[in-house]
Amino acid sequence: MFIINAVTKLVEPGHPLLFELAAVVKRNELVVWNWPQLELEAFIQQQLAFQMYDYQQRYPHLECSIIELDAQPIGRLIIHQDASHIHILDIAIAPEHQDQGHGTHILRTIMQSAYDANRSVFLHADIQGKAKTWYEKLGFESHPVVQYPYVPMEYIPTVIDGAYLKGD
Repeated sequence: MFIINAVTKLVEPGHPLLFELAAVVKRNELVVWNWPQLELEAFIQQQLAFQMYDYQQRYPHLECSIIELDAQPIGRLIIHQDASHIHILDIAIAPEHQDQGHGTHILRTIMQSAYDANRSVFLHADIQGKAKTWYEKLGFESHPVVQYPYVPMEYIPTVIDGAYLKGD
């Protein structure tokens, strides 16, 4: 068993690292397009600026965090909370830090918070991406309504989840 040291640090929605960390993930996904570098960068920046604007319009009290490992940024987390839900708008881990348990640690921490506050965790996952399977393994269930290319998913805590979330 290894120790996960990834933590989150709250930042303002306009923090440049939020954009750069998301851009790293997007570059990795969009490299197959074979666009010239300048066009690809402009497209990514435009998309991320629009995404953050949209989030801020729909969720005025969103919380933006940088995910850090040993004080180095490795990802981003954007959530919105209300009385009954924790809505994960975006969670992204840089490709070189994926598949090491950092995202699972952060997600289980969010799930524990939901369990403690009797709230659910809601998100949208790419219907064809590997994240959907990851969320299902952690206890999220798909909603029947698909907003292609995303499927809404929800984690609703149960009594037995307390031990699971703590790693017992």
